[in-house]
Amino acid sequence: MFSSCAGIRKAEAGRILKQCTFNLDSWTLDSVALDPKLFPATAKEDQSLFPNSQVLKLAQDLLQGKNSAHLGTAWIGAQLQILNASSDTLMIDSLHGLLMLDTLIRTDWLMTQKTVLKPGANSIPLRIVLPMDGRLFHIMEPDTMLLQGYLDARLKSGGSIIPLQFSQKRPTPKDSIRVFIKKAQNDIFQSVLNGWAGSL
Repeated sequence: MFSSCAGIRKAEAGRILKQCTFNLDSWTLDSVALDPKLFPATAKEDQSLFPNSQVLKLAQDLLQGKNSAHLGTAWIGAQLQILNASSDTLMIDSLHGLLMLDTLIRTDWLMTQKTVLKPGANSIPLRIVLPMDGRLFHIMEPDTMLLQGYLDARLKSGGSIIPLQFSQKRPTPKDSIRVFIKKAQNDIFQSVLNGWAGSL
């Protein structure tokens, strides 16, 4: 009997999830962590108040997508837009997944707070972790992205947890990413210069 009830709950939650479509937008660069090993050697070579040519070349190559070396990690904020076409609600305790842009980028994302998936439009804040190398500024090249998600949901507050998963291919949000890249270029360039200054 208990097994039957659990199966019914999962089928009902799955029915709601199947009527949802997922999109990512509002990309922002939250923070950058540079690999500290990048700077000691260059700092010893030139103790002036200005970055040496090696540091400037490193930053310029990154911004132009020429640098394939791992320079650190970028934490990116985004909004997961979910359109729930059903007339029912899901309580979401946790949500994480995988974002793939062709073979260029494969990275993890995580919901930053519990949420209620109501009928209609919903917006859920996510945090995406990206390795910071030349690929970061080529993320507009793929036309499609694959979103895979894994969630713990409830049909009602205090109800049993139901593990679910989804996978959807969507068009790349090029307008949103274009705005992100414009700001990220300046922020990352400043982070490289600040990392050099901090190593002196």
